[in-house]
Amino acid sequence: MTLRFECFEQKKIIVISDTDVLNAYWHETGGNDSGLIMLDSLRVWRKEGWTAAGNPYNIYAFAQVTIKHHDDVKYSVLLLNGAYIGLNLPLSAKSQLGKVWEVGSGPDSEVGSWGGHCVYVKSYNAIGPVCVTWGKPQQMTWAFLDKYCDEAYAVIDNRNTWIDPANNPLNCELLESLLKQFCDSPIEPNPNPPSPPTPPEPWYQGIVDFFQAILNAIRGWFK
Repeated sequence: MTLRFECFEQKKIIVISDTDVLNAYWHETGGNDSGLIMLDSLRVWRKEGWTAAGNPYNIYAFAQVTIKHHDDVKYSVLLLNGAYIGLNLPLSAKSQLGKVWEVGSGPDSEVGSWGGHCVYVKSYNAIGPVCVTWGKPQQMTWAFLDKYCDEAYAVIDNRNTWIDPANNPLNCELLESLLKQFCDSPIEPNPNPPSPPTPPEPWYQGIVDFFQAILNAIRGWFK
């Protein structure tokens, strides 16, 4: 995800070596090859960052998205350059590598029979999300996501403008100020929140709902 974020931000592809990746991994695990917990890793990425090509990189914020609300996954890709998801892969996914990950039947299709795996969703189509895993794109169906994905996050880069400001239906400056408050200090929920304004165009509502869900989630993650 760092490669994609920096490609958008710096307009170039940064060089990330195997050593950079391994150093970050050993740092987070304490030197044991024990795998990572996604939530803990995201917190480290936000607070400490990690070093690649001699430069530190970190993120501004992250929030969990509702997996079965497919529009949330789509908005993460469209507005935030991708989604960060955890899968409890079945053994059947091994024979489907390079094809389409889809839900099968039998013991090889049991949830988690192959193991836990974190992937980056870079795009989607009518079939389902397209993730990057083991260095290659991998198509999955929406049904596969529903059954085997147990966590998904929208990640906001440090300098992410989210969408083109010239055509932006959201007040991103206000959103950023709220995110900063959530990250820097606890905020008590408003007992009498104002009614949300009616969006000027019907298509705005999905985007507004998506970012509202992110703000609500961030309040909990950063306490």
